[in-house]
Parts: sequence; C-alpha cells; structure tokens
Amino acid sequence: MSTNSTSELHEGHQAFKQDVHAKFFDGWASFPLSALKKTYESFNEVALYRKYRSQIKGKNFVEIGCATGEFYRFVSNVFPDVDYHGFDISEQALAKARSKYKNAKFFQCDEMLSNLEENCKSIDFLYARDVVLHQPNPVEFLERVLALPKEAAILRVRTRDKGTTVLDYKDSCQWFYNKWVPYMIFNVDEMIDIIKRNVNFSKLHIVKHYMQLGGHNSRYLPKDCYYEETGTAETSFYLELSEEKVDNPEIIIESKEDSQADISLFERGLGYLNRRLGLR
Repeated sequence: MSTNSTSELHEGHQAFKQDVHAKFFDGWASFPLSALKKTYESFNEVALYRKYRSQIKGKNFVEIGCATGEFYRFVSNVFPDVDYHGFDISEQALAKARSKYKNAKFFQCDEMLSNLEENCKSIDFLYARDVVLHQPNPVEFLERVLALPKEAAILRVRTRDKGTTVLDYKDSCQWFYNKWVPYMIFNVDEMIDIIKRNVNFSKLHIVKHYMQLGGHNSRYLPKDCYYEETGTAETSFYLELSEEKVDNPEIIIESKEDSQADISLFERGLGYLNRRLGLR
C-alpha cells in the first residue's frame, strides 16, 4: 500500500489530502439510500454502466477516486454481484470509508496508480468519475488508466468540441478547498485519438452533457471555455476493450440531458454540504 505523504504529492493535489476534503465527501453519508440511488442514477456514466454491464463478464469492479466510499454504498446495493475495490490518494478519506464499510476493500494509491494490480489482481472493469481532469499530467494519467482494465472502463471528464486541450494546469484550474487544483478540459477528438493510440477497442460510447464550464464553481479556465460555441461539456465515456485490433470500432457520440430534478437534488445537497463546511 502506498504511503505517500502530503509533501510528496504534486502541488496540484495538496487539496485532496486535507481533512476538509474527506469531510465534504463524507457528507454524502447523510443522504438516505433512496436519495443516493436517485442521484447516482441521474448520471450518464451510471446509465452507460447499466446499458453495457451484461457484456462485462468479470466481476472485479475498480473505482479510482473512491473518496469516502459512498459510490461503494450505491454499487453494493444496486449491483451486489460485483467485487468492488476502491482506490484514492487521500488516507483521510479512506479512513472514513473503512470506518463505515468494514467489509469493503479500500486502498490508498499513489498519483500514477502504481499499486493497483498488487491490490486487485484482475481489473475487469474500471470506473473513474472526475479524476482524469484533476491530474497535472492528464494525458500520461489517462494512458495509465487505459492500460489497467481487461474488459471495459467508464470515465467522466470535461471536454470541448472546439479548440485544443490546454495542458498547463496553471491556465486551467479550480480554486478547491483554498488551493488551486488542475481542471483539464480535453478536446474530445484529441481524447478519442489518445484512446485509439493506446488500446484496442470494439466500442466507444460517448455521452456529452453540454454546459458552460467557465465562470462557475471557482474555475479559472481558458477564455473560450466561457463561450457556448466552444461546446464544453461534462462527458461520459464507455470503452469496450478488445484483445486484438478492431479495424472499424463502433464509436457513438451523443448528447443527453440529465434529469433536471435529480441534478437539482444533487446540487442542493452539495450546496448544503458546502455551507455546512464554510466553503461557499
């Protein structure tokens, strides 16, 4: 198990080692199971998992960025047949997860996920929601993530239809827990090219939830991300892997609105947590 100290972390990841980060995510534990299910079911990435899960034969489900374990609570109740493993860089968050869910498997990882395979021998399916975008070296991190699963992966990232990916996190970042953290927005075609270069796959299903990313939630982004015509979106990727190269893999790109009622519930809940912790 990795034992990275805060001082060894990249400066852009210092925020995630603070107690306030763990306290914030642990606020999800106050959501009753019915509200937690309703919230997660509104996410496009969860809809993609529901759509394709019957095609995933292996049972080992790995979440990168598990924080305090509330997605485990959802998965263990809705998909109890999977063998869940959660990884995070924050020992503070993991301590809360372990105290609540004593039978679950939670592990601390380093920034490049070097110990995932030693703690989970077979990674059949990998889930990483809002993790790649917070990396100071997002391309290298994405390539590492793509190399891990055997069958499939689901990622949620931020994308733009027009304009190139800005890889300098000092120009694309977010003020988070009183520290600047990377907030990277991939050009969607560039991300598809990265996937094509690194893995064999038979299907790539992309669902975009268009929204203006600039100017919200303490984000400091490239100026064109403030304009609707840039086509910025919260985007979910489902990737079905193949052992051999597929000449013409299926690529589906669509946009889909999340349920506004469910998103409103989620935003109200997070707003309450922010106010309780004095973050807003």
